Amino acid sequence: MKKFIKKIPVILGLAFVLVCLASNVKVTKAAEPTSEAITVENAEMASPTGSKAIAAAIAIGLAAMGGAIGMGLSISKAEEGI
Repeated sequence: MKKFIKKIPVILGLAFVLVCLASNVKVTKAAEPTSEAITVENAEMASPTGSKAIAAAIAIGLAAMGGAIGMGLSISKAEEGI
């Protein structure tokens, strides 16, 4: 039980990330898009810069989260030894 309680912040953090990523999904179906909206959407999809930026941000965030979790574990183990 003690180990499970220690894992709750990690589980909540992952749940928060999933909620943030899922918030971009459109739940309701909108009216049929106009031709202007289609051309703008196609222009955005053709640009790889946005996708690369999002991928880089996710990679940096995961690396930072890994470092923070490692520091937290080392601090907690050091405190247990005191």
